[in-house]
Amino acid sequence: MEYKFRIEDFTMIFSEIYSVYYITAAKIVAEILSNGLSNDNKDCSDGGISESELTDIINKNAFSESILAIPELLNSEKWQFIQKNQKEYITMLKNFPSRPLSHLEKRWLKAVLEDPRIKLFNIDIPELRNTIPLFTNEDYMVFDKYSDGDPFNDEAYIERFRLISNAIHLKKPIEIEFLNKYAQCKKVCVFPLRLEYSAKDDKFRLIVKGRNLNYFNLGRITSCSFCSSEKILTQGINVRNNKTITISMEITDRRNALERVMLHFAHFDKHAKKIDDDHYIIDVKCSKNDELELVIRVLSFGPFLKVIGPDSFIELIRKRLKLQKELGLR
Repeated sequence: MEYKFRIEDFTMIFSEIYSVYYITAAKIVAEILSNGLSNDNKDCSDGGISESELTDIINKNAFSESILAIPELLNSEKWQFIQKNQKEYITMLKNFPSRPLSHLEKRWLKAVLEDPRIKLFNIDIPELRNTIPLFTNEDYMVFDKYSDGDPFNDEAYIERFRLISNAIHLKKPIEIEFLNKYAQCKKVCVFPLRLEYSAKDDKFRLIVKGRNLNYFNLGRITSCSFCSSEKILTQGINVRNNKTITISMEITDRRNALERVMLHFAHFDKHAKKIDDDHYIIDVKCSKNDELELVIRVLSFGPFLKVIGPDSFIELIRKRLKLQKELGLR
């Protein structure tokens, strides 16, 4: 009889989120054992790491909010393979942690690689070529995003995306042709800084330096190529930095609110600080162009997420709530 997996089985066996914690724990153990060897000890488990070294490992390998969770897991001995003595963290393990990917993990990775957005980056893992994906795009439906997303499967779009990505990596200027909001074709040379993806719009946009307009929707770019820096200077275009804002919010950790907030804002630059057992402060940095999207996301958490600054964003929240009340929405 063929066994059908339940969602609970996937949660127990493999998690694309919490695997970061497994990797971080392995890094901590490996660093402890390495310190034991470097101290000329016969037993590598005689090593240890300081609290500052632990913090560095967490910051490099885990989420920004993990610095709140992992030390607490260690100090409470919920992770019993790593313990804290008076001076440092130690382990009773003798061997460096290592394990192959499970078949389920390989199937999940294959499913991720099949995503047309991931294919834009031209990632190829030969070991997964004959692996059956765990799921496909036809297996689920996303209903809270716009339906006119970028044409990720279009060959011309893929070629432009990769050229722009290469230009960002090489820190070289590019010349782009694009359609403005009046459907007029324009041409300009810019320095590409980074690519941003909007999950709600299902579109990429290019953040640039060297033009009054500081970003371009990739779907509106019709062609692009490398150009010289001198060409940018001769255009006489004013440089304007992309405006960013930092939104401060207080989380009441009920109904798993902390985890849901961190997952919801995973692709934003953020910092979290614990106030007490049930309350946290999180600062989320985002582009001013994303304000409306952030308002909608914040309101979706109801009373468990309170905005405490800036005043301009709080005013946007108030206006949105008043509008909903006028429309009779709850």
